[in-house]
Amino acid sequence: MALLFDEFTTGQDSVSVPPSEIETHYQEGSMLGGVRSITLHNTLSPDGMPARLDVGGVNRLYLALGADQYARLEVTYGMRPDGMVADLGLNLHEGGADRIRTTISHLADMAVNFNISIATPAGYSSAGKNARAGHTDFLFSEFAGPAGQDFTHVTYIVFVFTVRGSLTAHRLRTTP
Repeated sequence: MALLFDEFTTGQDSVSVPPSEIETHYQEGSMLGGVRSITLHNTLSPDGMPARLDVGGVNRLYLALGADQYARLEVTYGMRPDGMVADLGLNLHEGGADRIRTTISHLADMAVNFNISIATPAGYSSAGKNARAGHTDFLFSEFAGPAGQDFTHVTYIVFVFTVRGSLTAHRLRTTP
């Protein structure tokens, strides 16, 4: 059985970030751990356009960018609004899961640079790839770092999207 992290149906919020600025917002709802943090960095905006993110509504998680605009979006589970770790205490292997699956329903550019970092008491492990619209799987065996692939006690998880062009994500979960 899959462990659902987020379908972006609760914790509604809108963020508009001017060029070269960074903002972090926290939302509460039915997502993993009951709280998600979203950090949006409008890294490059030749036309001076803000990067706009809408989450928790009809479009689930929607990042709107203009032409030739780049942004970095971090979605974190297991961090409290005061910046302290909430310790999710998750076993990602539960139900025979061997991967994290992300569903990106729309991508204006050909691909998004996508990374996941998983923190455990032993340290962190990360994996990354260029993803396209559709399902993207990160096998646990692809993760490298001090924590290895022992995800039996996960304290927090960070999903990082570095993208040029708009992006819509619908779901983050584990799957066997």
